[in-house]
Formats: sequence, C-alpha cells, structure tokens
Amino acid sequence: MPRGRFSKLTVEERKERKREQDKRYRAANIEKIKAKQRASYAALSEEEKEQRKSDMREYANANVEAATQRKSDWVAANLDRSREYQATYSREIYSKTDGAKKSSRVCAWKRTGMDPGSLTWDEVYTIVYSTTHCEECEIELVHGRYGANRLTLDHDHETGAMRNVLCHKCNVRRG
Repeated sequence: MPRGRFSKLTVEERKERKREQDKRYRAANIEKIKAKQRASYAALSEEEKEQRKSDMREYANANVEAATQRKSDWVAANLDRSREYQATYSREIYSKTDGAKKSSRVCAWKRTGMDPGSLTWDEVYTIVYSTTHCEECEIELVHGRYGANRLTLDHDHETGAMRNVLCHKCNVRRG
C-alpha cells in the first residue's frame, strides 16, 4: 500500500506536479542550464555538430505545420507579450539594418503602384540610393523624410512608370 503525501495523487497529477517543479527549476537556473548546454555542444566533434544541424533541419522540414500551429497557439495565448516583443524587435533591432531599410523602401514603392519596368527592385534601389544630385536642378540630395532637397523617385501616377530621381521641389513642380 503506497504511503506519503503523493499516495492519493493520480498518475496525471504526479506528472503535472513534476512538470511544474521542472519549470520552476529551469526558471531559477537558466544560466546554469545554458552554460551546461554550451559546454556539451563545444565538446562535440565537427562531424557530430554537422550531424546535429542536419537532424534539426530534417526535423524542422518534416514538422513545419506543427511548428506553425504551436507558434500560432502561443501568440494567441500570449498576445501582449508577442506584441511587445514585435514592437521592440522591429523598432530597436531590425529596423536599423540595411535589409530592413531597403525592404521598407521597396514596399512603399510597390504600395504606390510604381512599376520597375525591365529592372529588378534591387537595381532600382541601387540606382536611387547611388544618385547624389537631382537630375533636373542638380541640387545635392539628402536622404530622409524632411527637406526640400530630399530624394524622391519620380513616377507617372497613371502608368506607374518610373522616370527620374529628383529632389522634392522638382518632383512637386513636375506633378
């Protein structure tokens, strides 16, 4: 006959208690656990590291739908934390990268209906940001949101065809 304080618990209740205990331990010892994981990984040979990476990629590719569902469930259950993280990440980290600036600019051009014609968006971006002077009045261009001499990509509003890289004044004058 079982004795002790756990004797009246079902198997599921014991498992749940163990999960809670493990969760508290991990929260209290996160740095210790991470250090142990780093040391364990560092002790692996290059072949073992490559095999581990390969196994992880294979697992991820085989379980894409389950991972997507887990993420969606987590976001739904932790909406405030998710929004806070996204705001912090996009504002403080990602938005300062060159890739983010380029992506943001290209998306804005697409939203306004611009058509790159025979060029790719990468080529258009390179041309625009390598242009240093207005193609009409030859004033030196500045990057940013403010200033009469800020860089503007002129385009036809009806067809979307891009024409020139101009300063804001010349772009407004041209219409």
